[in-house]
Amino acid sequence: MVAIDPSLEDGDTLQVSIQSTWQLKRPQLQEKALQTLRVHQQDQACQSGERNSKSTQTDRLFKKYSDAVRGGPGLAAVVSFLNKVVPLIEVAIAENALYTIQTEVDWTQEAPTDATLSHTLHAPDTATSPGSEQTCCTSVSWSSTGQGIAVSYGRFDVEGWCLQPGRLCTWNLARTGFDPNKPEVTVEVDSCLQCCAYHPQQPGLIAGGTYTGGVYVWDLSQEGDFQVFKSTLSASSHQEPVTAVSWHSSTADDSLHNIGEDADVVISLGSDGRLLMWRWQTAELLYGFELMWQHPDSRKMVLWGGTCMALPQQGFQQQPGGCLVGSEGGAVFRCSLDRTAAARQTFAQAVGAQQKGLVSSAIKSLVCQHAGPVHALSASPFDPNLVLSCGLDGQARICSSLIRQPLLELAPSDSYLFAAQWSPTRPMLLAIGAGDGRVFLYDLMHNPERPVKVLDVCGSAKPVYGLAFNVQAPELFATTDQQSVKVWTLQEGLTKQRAKERQALDRLVADATAT
Repeated sequence: MVAIDPSLEDGDTLQVSIQSTWQLKRPQLQEKALQTLRVHQQDQACQSGERNSKSTQTDRLFKKYSDAVRGGPGLAAVVSFLNKVVPLIEVAIAENALYTIQTEVDWTQEAPTDATLSHTLHAPDTATSPGSEQTCCTSVSWSSTGQGIAVSYGRFDVEGWCLQPGRLCTWNLARTGFDPNKPEVTVEVDSCLQCCAYHPQQPGLIAGGTYTGGVYVWDLSQEGDFQVFKSTLSASSHQEPVTAVSWHSSTADDSLHNIGEDADVVISLGSDGRLLMWRWQTAELLYGFELMWQHPDSRKMVLWGGTCMALPQQGFQQQPGGCLVGSEGGAVFRCSLDRTAAARQTFAQAVGAQQKGLVSSAIKSLVCQHAGPVHALSASPFDPNLVLSCGLDGQARICSSLIRQPLLELAPSDSYLFAAQWSPTRPMLLAIGAGDGRVFLYDLMHNPERPVKVLDVCGSAKPVYGLAFNVQAPELFATTDQQSVKVWTLQEGLTKQRAKERQALDRLVADATAT
């Protein structure tokens, strides 16, 4: 410190500066928090209740009347009457309990079960080569719209190599200017066309099989040449006539070939005992099976020639990808179309090397046995285990894959049977075509032994090789004779499902299984 003279006087020689110290040391700040205990809340309510009960009761005024009747002369007459009629009623009830086809009476008026001829479709035979014979209708198929109908023309009496050309003819019943004597589309092939099948969803696609083993696919929606696929002859393809074709969806093949989940394959069956799967979009043979099974007499494994095929809409229970195959030896087989990835690869390598790639049998079990070749198969749309079959022995049988014995046997005619199909709308109605030119419609709900309607298709002893119900238009029913196709209109009694009809089919199966 400097000493300062405290005397007061004027002067400017001395200046004093004092430095501030308030910012040399800054204050320290801290944050603190506190919280009170949780406040508990509780609601309570009360309400007073009011109750009131009242009751009344009348006096037993009828007591004197009951006392008067009890023990009177009228009671004895009633007791005597009941003693007489009660045993009769009990017997009738017991008899009705044994009747399993229909357990209750339909008091409503019976719907008409008549059928009238609506159209006769005829395609003139264009074969003019020397020595050629007239072809006949070999199969018929309805389109997914219910208005288009396709007919294959070929022959069943060919011996040796077939030089007779075949045809595919289609009509559209709903088209303006429809002419039953002039097909809308006519496609010729190099040999007899033995079978055809419309695609179940696409009305323009039709598959067919020829007598020389060829498999075709036509697309009628495109202009110009309708042919979009034709199989090539190889060691693994058909070597004998193709007897049946069908469409099948295969998601496993779709993922394998990257084509799409909705793509379809064509399945073909031949009298050479081969069951083949074709990818028509890429013109390739995907896989093939042989029908190898024991001979009933020698018990040796033999190759069975295929004659007909049916694919259930829902497949067999616990057996996805299943199909039914009829054989020349009279056996009806349950087959499986499943195959492993390794088997598909082995088959593809064999086909690529021009070798026979058929190494496995599709047959899983025997469903039933006819005394001659099986001509037609039809899977029930209402029960995937039921199949209708008919053949050269003149028998039509309803069989189940669950039991060996037939559920029902029908013999509508003394001639051979060539066609059979379940109704797509009625579980207990089926149609059978015979060699005498007639079609028999059986209503198992009405009478399982006698047909409810008989259609005289040909008017002479000419076989009915094909018939087809219409899924989209159930009132339309098609039959074939030698040269024409007849379209019938079915009345309501043959198309509309009756009350308890599905239950009656289940009881028929249950009773046969129990015995």
